[in-house]
Amino acid sequence: MNVLGKKERSWRKGRKRGVSPIIATILLVAITVVLAAVLYVLISGLTHGTGSAPLGTNFSWGTPVNATGTTPTGCATTTYYCYTIEIAGSGGGITTTNFQLGLRTALGSTVAWPASVTATGGLIQLFGVSTTTALATYSTATSTWTNAAGFTGGLAGGDSISIYTGGHANGAGMGLLSYEIVAIGVNGYSGTVPSATFN
Repeated sequence: MNVLGKKERSWRKGRKRGVSPIIATILLVAITVVLAAVLYVLISGLTHGTGSAPLGTNFSWGTPVNATGTTPTGCATTTYYCYTIEIAGSGGGITTTNFQLGLRTALGSTVAWPASVTATGGLIQLFGVSTTTALATYSTATSTWTNAAGFTGGLAGGDSISIYTGGHANGAGMGLLSYEIVAIGVNGYSGTVPSATFN
């Protein structure tokens, strides 16, 4: 009877044994690695912002032109300050909904658009390579594009943006001279693409 009792106690004791220390350590390391990977994915997704592709890989500016004394498309014949800048490269299906426009100094400081541009007389418009009617108009107040009827917003290399300041100068008396226009990626694109300075 004592022999059976010993066997029963031994069997119960055997059932209570845990995993070996080596296996436990491996399991703990594996769980830690998995949790760290999940945390990294979550954090990296938050730090990339709203854009998923760098704007600069699909968008580039040409040389800004001070159109004073000329009447390029989008500029009134009597204006003193009108600027045009070509979209030198556009790919990846970028449309007017994928970028906003900003203004900054050559040193990178953000500045407000001159009152002459934000006023009723000022216009920022997008023109096609061979179009004399604006395809889209940009509002500095709402940072949005309004496409013309029938235009889906698709950009192409050779399109240009015309900035008409209504014949007025900013506080420095030089229109947009010494400033850069900056494309700011939104809705699927991130980052900024500054142009050369207007001169």
